[in-house]
Amino acid sequence: MPVRRCFPGAAGLVIQSFNYSSPRVAGSLQFSGGDLSKLAQYEHLPIYKQTYDLLLRTMTATKDFPREYKYTLGQKIKEELVELVVMIYRANSAQDKARHIESILERVQAVQLMMRLSHDLRILPRRHYAALSEMTDSLARQAQGWLKGTTRGSERRTPERACG
Repeated sequence: MPVRRCFPGAAGLVIQSFNYSSPRVAGSLQFSGGDLSKLAQYEHLPIYKQTYDLLLRTMTATKDFPREYKYTLGQKIKEELVELVVMIYRANSAQDKARHIESILERVQAVQLMMRLSHDLRILPRRHYAALSEMTDSLARQAQGWLKGTTRGSERRTPERACG
């Protein structure tokens, strides 16, 4: 599908057209063995956006952690969130989404536990904890909904249900 880009040039407005399906251009845009269409799909998922926003907010919240916790608990929370972003990509592009989504739910619970621990140790201020807790709860609800939608979709496609 050709994509057009417009920018000012010496002779007025210049329009360039790129065809991302051509082998020359598409070959340079591949993402670790996947194709460009899968890459674009997961970035528009609400759960992906929420997780990325949570990661950004966590980066801000943990920068004021005391040194003793910044490189242990704070770093572990950030690593879990980065892994969550990767897992959402994997779940979106996998055939067996349910297995991946269950792993996402486990990671979200781990993040919730570490954030609560940070708050109970009084290293995560209440205002940050309240916002981050709300975001992780929303993430868990979205993952649960995704899981239910995935399992309902697979039940409808089974041959036993179709014949009986």
